[in-house]
Amino acid sequence: MRTLLLFTTALVAAAGGIDAPRIGYARAADGSVLQVSGVSGAFITTPTGLTDVVAAAFSGSLGLLKTNETTRVIDRTGAILSEIEAPSGPAMFGFDPTGRVGAAWYPSTGALAIYRDGEWSPAPFDPGASGVLAITLKDKDRAMVVLQSDSLSLVRIRLSDGAVEDVTALGASTGPVLALSDGSLIFQRDGAAILRDVQGVEQTLDLPAGVVELTPMGGAWVQARTDSGATLAVRLGSQPRVYILPAPSPVADVEPSGAREVRR
Repeated sequence: MRTLLLFTTALVAAAGGIDAPRIGYARAADGSVLQVSGVSGAFITTPTGLTDVVAAAFSGSLGLLKTNETTRVIDRTGAILSEIEAPSGPAMFGFDPTGRVGAAWYPSTGALAIYRDGEWSPAPFDPGASGVLAITLKDKDRAMVVLQSDSLSLVRIRLSDGAVEDVTALGASTGPVLALSDGSLIFQRDGAAILRDVQGVEQTLDLPAGVVELTPMGGAWVQARTDSGATLAVRLGSQPRVYILPAPSPVADVEPSGAREVRR
């Protein structure tokens, strides 16, 4: 019955009978941005017309997009709110728990910027010799940064002066890291993907090997891209689930059975 319901929901949405629930946005391997709609196991991905994006993150309220030379901000409908010149190359993005305040870290220049109330402003932060792997905002006054030296550490800093307030050791890790606005982290240890909540409780995610990128898609959803080009949608919660997203299609041509749960 559940399978029939999922199939029917996607089929009716594809035919234009209803608006499929919007999950968020994902960045494809070719740098285009896709809108992701539907329900778990019956996704629809459609092009937004946004292209040449080298990094992206979405909170459900805002999207932060990095092209080679600019940073764009979009709203939940995909409309561009602002676009400013930015350091060349990729960026790392994060959000505060409301999803309406964003942070951008630019590795090429070591600059941190905060987007609030329609404006970008610089924030002081010096990671020293450590590499920055992920960033998010704990609240309007503090950021959480994952640093890599000999091992991973989670550092809480004040945005007013860049002072370090707290450091939590996370141990050795390989692969990409994602810091989420609720204080949880996704990282890899001993070949397994680990979800660590704000209380420090860890569980293993059923992600395949070869994940090269982790980004927020909006709400409780995270995008994972693999080195083979596969795009995965991870539903977080007490029982996380991993799905493969279908290739994008015009709404009229959607194949309703294009997504499936990833299993090892």
